[in-house]
Amino acid sequence: IASSLALLAMTNMAWAHHIPTVTDRPDTAEASVTVGRNHLQMETSFGFRQNTEGAETTRIYSFPTLLRFGLIDWLEFRMEGEMVAVRTETGAATRRGFTDLAFGLKSHLLKNNGWVPSLGLLAHVNTPTGKNSLSANAAEPIFKILADWGLPGDFSLGTNVGFDVPARDTSGRKPARLLY
Repeated sequence: IASSLALLAMTNMAWAHHIPTVTDRPDTAEASVTVGRNHLQMETSFGFRQNTEGAETTRIYSFPTLLRFGLIDWLEFRMEGEMVAVRTETGAATRRGFTDLAFGLKSHLLKNNGWVPSLGLLAHVNTPTGKNSLSANAAEPIFKILADWGLPGDFSLGTNVGFDVPARDTSGRKPARLLY
């Protein structure tokens, strides 16, 4: 009962200081806005993907999670990672574990004004912290420019433009990774 009352009290406090929630998951485009000073936001989901090639079927189950913390109103710290299970139907053992963690910063630079989009910048680095079979085993920096426009009816349109520097193994080939 005490935990229920605490949850109810926190819910009432959240409504008293209503701040619109804008998420970066589960879609592919990151929003240009940040969570705001001293706000912590956790975004998580469940993903499933299946690939069949000949007699082999690979199923990938994932639980991606993003933590966002507002350092100041226009700047947030981010940590992202996921728990993944991969099963191949040909009798191979299931691979389970965490993928690499990504740490980064996102800043909101400009508010949407007519045809001028809301703009943000995102810089983060994937760190070689995951299970060896699910890791790039090297640091991988990623940079993005984030843009979105408010549309009628509470809709919005967002796009990201950026680049990453993928890791290479000693043979010069890109290591096997789970990409979405």
